[in-house]
Amino acid sequence: MEEKNELLEKIHHIAMEMRRRGVPIGTQEIETAYKLYNTARNLSSYNYFSLYKILEAVFVKRDYDRSILHDVLHGFEKEKYNTKQTFQEILSQGLPRKKHEKKGRTEKTKITKEYIEKAIYKELDTITIHKLEKLGITEPQLQKKVMVARQFKYLKNFFKTENPGYLEIIKEEISVYRKRKGSSISPEARALDARMDRILNDITRFANNPQDSRSIINLALEGDTELAISVLSFVCNRLKNRYLAETIVSRLLKSKTRPRNQRAPWGRTQGWKKDFRKEKMDIRKTLIRYIREQNLIPFYKRRIKTGGITLVVDRSNSMRKHAPQVVELALSFYEMIDRLVLFSDNVEVLRITNSKSKAYVLDNILKMNFQGYTNISKALKIAGKNMKPGEMLILLSDMEQTVEDEPYFYELNRLSRKKVKIIIYTIEKHYSAIKKHVPPGVKVYLLDSAHKTIVGN
Repeated sequence: MEEKNELLEKIHHIAMEMRRRGVPIGTQEIETAYKLYNTARNLSSYNYFSLYKILEAVFVKRDYDRSILHDVLHGFEKEKYNTKQTFQEILSQGLPRKKHEKKGRTEKTKITKEYIEKAIYKELDTITIHKLEKLGITEPQLQKKVMVARQFKYLKNFFKTENPGYLEIIKEEISVYRKRKGSSISPEARALDARMDRILNDITRFANNPQDSRSIINLALEGDTELAISVLSFVCNRLKNRYLAETIVSRLLKSKTRPRNQRAPWGRTQGWKKDFRKEKMDIRKTLIRYIREQNLIPFYKRRIKTGGITLVVDRSNSMRKHAPQVVELALSFYEMIDRLVLFSDNVEVLRITNSKSKAYVLDNILKMNFQGYTNISKALKIAGKNMKPGEMLILLSDMEQTVEDEPYFYELNRLSRKKVKIIIYTIEKHYSAIKKHVPPGVKVYLLDSAHKTIVGN
């Protein structure tokens, strides 16, 4: 409840500031923005959606309004949320989280050889080689482990900020370290020393070429969970190489689970198999399950499509107040649609393939900010141009034609004669009239009911 009140207060504050600068924003639009944000966040794959995109979609009616929105966000009082970030940065991250209070002072850990051997990388990333030498720890394998931990820390900062300065620090530190003369290595420590050498070589190779696939995979496998997630984020967002991301997750799974061809007691082969032509691995769900439950079971995305379904969405100015219902219904049909037709006085056609996510559909519905006039006839004409008998068209609109064109009932009749199945979601104001005049076989439902019709009934 506290988070909801904070969100509503934030939206209201921005609306009042924009209104003070001459942008007409009413109570209904504030309510629409609040509902649309909650709807978008609940329906998105990550339970997250940028508040800024919602404000832009609902509050911006002219290009000039967009610049006012930017000014309001930049000028927002930083002290209100007790942070040094700008308000736009806060919006991109969602609502600020409460900081956990520190419960007493933590005792300093005594650094010994045994501690370094057992410690994880994150516990060693603040220790320097000079400090080890002062403590009398000169074993090369332990010094290399500390060096690797420091470089992993720099890599995480690089993946977070994409600042190439961190790569320069890595190259310089490794170069200086390799010029040092180390003591002899005992036979028991040679395995650890060789492993640390391999990791340092991979780090150096990545620092020289951040697109090197081999070093990226090795770093994800050798580092901790935080580094693996940072590497995957870098591969997906920066390199945009999904095949490499799936390879990394596959290797992580193989390193943590039963061998692929091992036989189970009941005789069937254990492990997992993947067909790239039919399904994709859901990297996010796989990693989240591993982090929460330490149980690495791969998740796959598989879209069961009915095929031949075209979704036509009205995003004109008159649909602004119905935006939450439009978004909810549009995303409820996500797994069934082949084409998405977005229209106001212009029409945009998008192909929805297996590689397109719900976030892609959501972004495209909101990006035109529900602006412009309404030309339903043009949208139906373009949408039905290549449709075949037996295919389905779903229309989400208030059915208020505001552009001079032929009546859209003519186009509905043509599609009906073509044996295209048609479902219309409209507002209560025109529901009775539309239901009375549409061709036989066309189903009409209330948009405000916001429930998904079972296709095929």
